[in-house]
Amino acid sequence: MAPSPHHLRILIVDDNAEDVYLIRQAIERSNPESAVTYISDGEEAFQLLRGSSKLNYDLIVLDWRMPRRSAQEIVAAHIESKGFERTPVVVLTSGIPPRAHRELAEQGVTVLIKPLDLSGYAELARQLNSLVPFG
Repeated sequence: MAPSPHHLRILIVDDNAEDVYLIRQAIERSNPESAVTYISDGEEAFQLLRGSSKLNYDLIVLDWRMPRRSAQEIVAAHIESKGFERTPVVVLTSGIPPRAHRELAEQGVTVLIKPLDLSGYAELARQLNSLVPFG
């Protein structure tokens, strides 16, 4: 069953608490009933996504640069798990090598630039919401 626009389950993986706070606030303002889960460590996200055959998220948002595991490794673990086709993945970055961007796009991952100011976070939330298919 597809999520409703108001009941999104979102996983954010980012080691920068300030970025997570701003992303979470923007999401909750645009969808107050969203459930946001936060993981600050790439290895923890890698293990969660690699070991889970049934993910309980409507959207996964990854920081490009993570401690212990890269976004590319986390995406690879997620692809190996069942349900990848139904769970949109976004990588947020302030800069990414063109080759890595191409590879992620080929895997169906959306790459977005992290906002530079507060007003950009509302637009980011709009972009994230647009990636989740609603039934």
